[in-house]
Amino acid sequence: MTNHFTDLGFEVAEADDLTELLRQAAHDADEFPLDGGGSLLRWAVGAGIELWIQVHITGELIGVHPFFLGPTRIRFLVESLDATPGGDLDGALMGWVAPECQVESDEESEVAPEEDLELDAPGAYPMRFDLPAYPLATEEVREGVVVELQVAAFADEIALFGNEEEFYAAQDADAQFAVQSFVPLGLFPPGDLSEEDLEEEDRFGEALLRVRGDYQPVAQALFSGTIQRCEKRINPFTQHPFWWLQVKTYRAEYDAVVDPTLLARDPLPGDIVQGQFWMAARITE
Repeated sequence: MTNHFTDLGFEVAEADDLTELLRQAAHDADEFPLDGGGSLLRWAVGAGIELWIQVHITGELIGVHPFFLGPTRIRFLVESLDATPGGDLDGALMGWVAPECQVESDEESEVAPEEDLELDAPGAYPMRFDLPAYPLATEEVREGVVVELQVAAFADEIALFGNEEEFYAAQDADAQFAVQSFVPLGLFPPGDLSEEDLEEEDRFGEALLRVRGDYQPVAQALFSGTIQRCEKRINPFTQHPFWWLQVKTYRAEYDAVVDPTLLARDPLPGDIVQGQFWMAARITE
């Protein structure tokens, strides 16, 4: 069974596997005390792998999130910093990727002449990113602030294509994606948005960042892009492999990590990838 831990070479198929991993991680981790009590533990495994463990004020281990340290960076305009209700140590950023970019007036074109560009959108597209190290480095984060993020995309599903011809041949007739495309899947509630949500002037997705009823957005994306660099890495703790991909997608580059069992073959620079990913981030400045 694949999951966000197997994307980093960990063997986590059952609850007991995760419990044993937590014990090991807590033993070797660095501690970051939190102002409200409790702490975060960071286990830097090597090969870019991190586990962030949440510790209750009582000392009980209450959660763990994986992360991957990679070289890519994006700019992100914060709309809100969301924390899980009830005082848990889970948090996420809601906002806009690439706020400095100018969004095209022709929605079907990826590249437009400068005179055709408009400045109406706050950024390239809205997105939610989970913060495994929340609440560290969030003291100055507030609405309207632009931060630099490193994003780790954990593959849930992924496909490889050797060229554009293969990629377009595999597209569904009812849903044709560009080679570089990005859909913030986790912002869409089940069913259709209401007419109130989809106001005529909302051309760029502002409605997706609003709270709608009981729906809780998640940090899930569907994107396609071109592999700039890739490397099979070995988890130093388990000695199991995983793949790191640097993927250039629409208006951004992301680090992606992939369980090898999800791939039909080894990836190569220049391959086109398309898949669904959990999007985790750390604030780098």
